[in-house]
Amino acid sequence: MLSPGQEEHCAPTKEPVKYGELVVLGYNGSLPNGDRGRRKSRFALYKRAKANGVKPSTVHILNTPQASKAVNCKGQHSISYTLSRNQTVVVEYSHDKDTDMFQIGRSTEGPIDFVVTDTVSGGGESEDTPITQSTISRFACRVVCERNPPYTARIYAAGFDSSKNIFLGEKAAKWKNPDGHMDGLTTNGVLVMHPRGGFTEESKPGVWREISVCGDVYTLRETRSAQTRGKLVAHPPGYPLFTILSSLMLLLLPLSSPAHSIHVLCAVFGAGASGALCFTVCRMAGPGPGAVLAGGVFAVSRLVWQWSVVAEVFSLNNLFVGVLFSLSACFHCAESVHHKKKFALWGALFCGLSLCNQHTLVLYVVIIIPWALLHLFTHNGLSFFGLVSLGTCFLAGFVPYIYLPISSYLNRARWSWGDQTSFHGLLTHLLRAEYGTFSLAKTDENLNLLKMLWAQWNHCVNDLSTPVLVLALLGILLSLWNRLRCVFIWLIVTMVSIYSVFFAWRANLNIEQPLLLGVVERFWLQADAGVCVLAGLGLSWAVCWLNGRLGRGTLWNTGAWILTAGLISHMISLNHKECDQSGNDVVDRFAREVVLSLPPNSLVLTRGDLPGNTLRYLHYCQGLRPDISLVDQEMMTYSWYVAKLQKHLPGVTFPGRWWDPINTMDKKTFSIEQFLKHNMQKVC
Repeated sequence: MLSPGQEEHCAPTKEPVKYGELVVLGYNGSLPNGDRGRRKSRFALYKRAKANGVKPSTVHILNTPQASKAVNCKGQHSISYTLSRNQTVVVEYSHDKDTDMFQIGRSTEGPIDFVVTDTVSGGGESEDTPITQSTISRFACRVVCERNPPYTARIYAAGFDSSKNIFLGEKAAKWKNPDGHMDGLTTNGVLVMHPRGGFTEESKPGVWREISVCGDVYTLRETRSAQTRGKLVAHPPGYPLFTILSSLMLLLLPLSSPAHSIHVLCAVFGAGASGALCFTVCRMAGPGPGAVLAGGVFAVSRLVWQWSVVAEVFSLNNLFVGVLFSLSACFHCAESVHHKKKFALWGALFCGLSLCNQHTLVLYVVIIIPWALLHLFTHNGLSFFGLVSLGTCFLAGFVPYIYLPISSYLNRARWSWGDQTSFHGLLTHLLRAEYGTFSLAKTDENLNLLKMLWAQWNHCVNDLSTPVLVLALLGILLSLWNRLRCVFIWLIVTMVSIYSVFFAWRANLNIEQPLLLGVVERFWLQADAGVCVLAGLGLSWAVCWLNGRLGRGTLWNTGAWILTAGLISHMISLNHKECDQSGNDVVDRFAREVVLSLPPNSLVLTRGDLPGNTLRYLHYCQGLRPDISLVDQEMMTYSWYVAKLQKHLPGVTFPGRWWDPINTMDKKTFSIEQFLKHNMQKVC
């Protein structure tokens, strides 16, 4: 890492690869020795002549201090997590030829590339200046840059000292991730913030997050050195169409509980999706075992089953995928231009409507629309009036989005997700700007494209089974001899391929962690639907081909039915135990025990999905404990939270517009200490 003055002398004749720059904007205080001399304020990160990056390798669980010293004395990079006096987990790091590492901190020792000068608060320098604990760690953090394009840079809390070690003591926040790997936070912490609106003059401060030792992104801790971590950053749930349909379900068919009603609704969506895939195969190849295979295998596959019995948007998205496939098949097989126009109008409407639910479907829509227009053009069915009609139907599908600004303006909802009364607020919500547009999360995590595609392939093999994939490939091959079949088959193949590659590129979560893999794999459902249709068509066309070449149609048809029944039965027996949640009431019992244990008129500060969502469900949806007030700590950091929800929390006082854990001096913001002082009588 070089300062601007050093760059001129050290740069070789060949232009070096420049990863980026670090700029010091200012210091909170004054230098102990005064302002004599020039302070470096800009530092450039260049590709090193030789890679010095490291990556985790061996993990040791040690029960004696002597064993810990023996491991740390190997001269190898390591991170030690002290769990107790008698137990330490040491993670050894090996050389990584594909990355460069740059370390930042207060220390001037050799391992530090970028020295951050410490300052004295108060702006004065005298003998009476009190010595305070520095908020800058000696080995604060490390930046790791990939040596190959696109030169992705990642930041990690803590840096390796002169002995190549990082120590997290007993009092440091540390934990074991679901995948079994250790992680933790440093005492001073490493905080990051991405401005809203990008790095422009009009940009506004974003939300501060904290980086862990292993590079994950968490919400802020309550205090700088708290031993409890924040929660992993998530994205906003739900979209307007799902909310409207859920509300209608609760109104028209109230069951034993709101959760039960919405779960039934999602199960109906899932069943409808399977039926739509079955109809798609029927329209292209006629009724038979292939159609049942497409719908049946999709219905009882692990992911579809799992996400069709919970209140989530994925089963509705599956339904829209099935409807678009069905309308595309009807449009493709229609015998007259008049019928093609009719199906095109319905398709345009559902293309718009589907985007009111889950935005990933846009990757199918942008392929279907030009395909349909080209198809109409080649059949002399395209006119100016026709284009206007199609555009009108497409825009009509977006009508549910009107619900967002209306609901935000009326402000009757006791729990909201943003302020959509302004165009900027609506656009922010539509683009998920606060959470990463066209990404799963607003992080710099970026996995290898091939690794993500390989994970999806393994999912298809394990969850859909090898015979289904073989039938899908057979369907592609058998379509090559028939132009009518070929066009539709390659439409499906193109959609599934582009979607899978694009999603693998933008799915910026580490799937090596089981929790994050569960987030990613839900989005593979959209591609699974296409694979099941291809498999159903492959089976149907294989039966027709065998019957045409060898005769004995009854024999081949019976064999196809046996194969279909066997595959579906096998998948049911395989997935039923894992997907059957009919007797699972753990979350409900947890929430009830928590909410019933609270004193009367309590103010409850929630943090995390499990306590937050479960308590809100019982409080808002089932009317349990109407005397308490629920305030979400993370949501308080958003500028819209207090403005939109303050009137629904009449007993709660907010001493500012939002909670800013960093800049507590701003007149518009408040600290958690100020919030507690104003509400001390109600705090629980």
